[in-house]
This record gives sequence, C-alpha cells and structure tokens, in this order.
Amino acid sequence: MDAIVCRGNGQIETLDEAVALPETGFLWVDFCREADPSWQPLVEKLSGTTLHEEHVRDALNTRHPSSCEIADDYEIIIFHGLAPNEQVRSGPSALVTRPTAFFLFPRLLVTVRPSDAVSVDLVKGHLRSGRKSRAPERPVDLAILVMSAMVDRYLALREGLAEELADWQDKLLDDEDPFEEWTELMRARNRLRRFAVACEGQEDTLLLWREETEQTIAGSLEVRFNDLLEHVRRVKQELKDLQNDIEALVQIHFSAVANRTNRIVRVLTVFTAVFLPLHLIAGIFGMNFAHLPGLDSRYAFLVTLGIMVILIASLLAWFRHKRWL
Repeated sequence: MDAIVCRGNGQIETLDEAVALPETGFLWVDFCREADPSWQPLVEKLSGTTLHEEHVRDALNTRHPSSCEIADDYEIIIFHGLAPNEQVRSGPSALVTRPTAFFLFPRLLVTVRPSDAVSVDLVKGHLRSGRKSRAPERPVDLAILVMSAMVDRYLALREGLAEELADWQDKLLDDEDPFEEWTELMRARNRLRRFAVACEGQEDTLLLWREETEQTIAGSLEVRFNDLLEHVRRVKQELKDLQNDIEALVQIHFSAVANRTNRIVRVLTVFTAVFLPLHLIAGIFGMNFAHLPGLDSRYAFLVTLGIMVILIASLLAWFRHKRWL
C-alpha cells in the first residue's frame, strides 16, 4: 500500500500509513492487487462507505474488461493499462493489458492495480517531483492523470511495432531466405485485433462515465478528459492501421511469390521456344530413311550446326527486342 496526500498548489505528502482523510486536499491510497488482498476494510474505514461486494470482485478480477459504475457514495472505473516494458519490447505478439480499478470518493481516490503497473509509479514520480502544473486538485483529476499516463504508454508502442513490421516486410521480400514466420505473423494480427477491442472498451467506458458521473467536469479537467479520449481514439486507429499493414504484408508476399513464379515461367518458356526448332531439325535428320538430302556431303554437319546457331541468335534477339528477356 502507498498513501499520498495532495493538498493542492503542488503540495504532496507521502504517508507511512493511511489512518484518516486529511483536513485539506484529498488522499490517494494505492493498493497492489497481489500484495494487498485485504484492502477493502481500510477503504471502508477511510471513506465511511460500505463497498459493494460485486465492485470488490471486479477490482480483484485480473481479466475484467474496461467498465464504470456509479454507486450512491462513490464511482468505480476499471481501465486497462499496458504490461511492463520488457513485455512490450517483445513485439506485437506479446501485447498484454491488465485492469486497474479506480474508486472515486469526494476526498479519496483508491486504486487497485497490478504490482508492476508502470503508469501508476510514473504518476507518483511526477507528483513527488513537485511539478505544480500537473498537481491534481481533486481525486477525479488524479484519476484522469493516471489513465492518461496509461494511454500514453500505448502511443509509445508505435516505433517498436513499426520497426518489427518493417523487418517482417524485408524478410517477405527476401528471395534467398524464404519467410517462414507465418504463425507469428498471424498471432500478431490477432493480438492487435484484441488490443483494438480493448481500446474500444476504454473509449466506451470513458464516454459512459462522462454521461453518468456526478463529478464536475469543466475547465482544465475537461481539457484533460478530451485529450485522454482523443489519445484512446488515436491508439485504436493506429492499431487498426497496424492490422491493415500486416494484411498488406501478406498481400505483398503473395505478389512477390507470383512475380518470381512469372519470371521463372518466362525463362522456361523462352528456353522452350529456343530449343523447339532445334529439336525439329534434329528430328528431321534423325529419321530412318535410306536417302536424305545432304547426308553424303562432308559439310552437312557444319551447315546444320550453323543454321541452329543462327536460329538461336535470331530468336534471342527477337525476344530481347520484345522485352521478354
């Protein structure tokens, strides 16, 4: 558990233990889902509110989709964040998201998240650094700030994913080293599709919460909310673009294979056309007749070879003139 008091004007105080709400400002209590399984009694003590058991189960559910609900005394938002950096760098085939639960009270924010949630630790670092421009004044401001950090990590994926797709494209167009990672490519496309569906869930959650919340969303908070929503939509669009890029890679591969096949067939056709008249001449002079013109001439063989060479040269010149070679 980690407790932080936000008193406004950039004043941040870290508490060793959360006992009661501060007299000024609000309290942020952050729980790790794996390390703090018994967080519910403390939250109920601080807020003076009984949490719905269904909401507690949702907060502990590691596979719960993005959603929001408005209770009588608090609001709960479940928002998916990206896995740690070491999993992100392994490429689109390893994209993983995990839910973080936000409980919004008038003077209390409670987060229940994975123990390795990078975005939460990042926001804590910003708050403790004393950056007044990012200092939240209400729990909802802080919740939006954390969710923005989660979505910003999605946007940071673009460069790595683009590099991996470019590498796959080079392999697809490599004639000497045939591409054999089709299973990985299809798995990456399916993961990106599921990731885009998760972003759609985030967008629906934010829009639903915006319509039903009792929080006052105006001024800087409205700007931050619209910015968060725009980032989610941008991520969703870019994920769809990446899916289209993968499908385009497949089409490029089949086009390259068809082009190589056409070149091979063209060369074989030219060789067949060149040697066809030679086979005809050889077949004629290979007939078993007692008398054939020129058989008694000492120059017949050389003349025949000369004719064959002239035919080969003429056909090759004609094919090159037609740009078939």
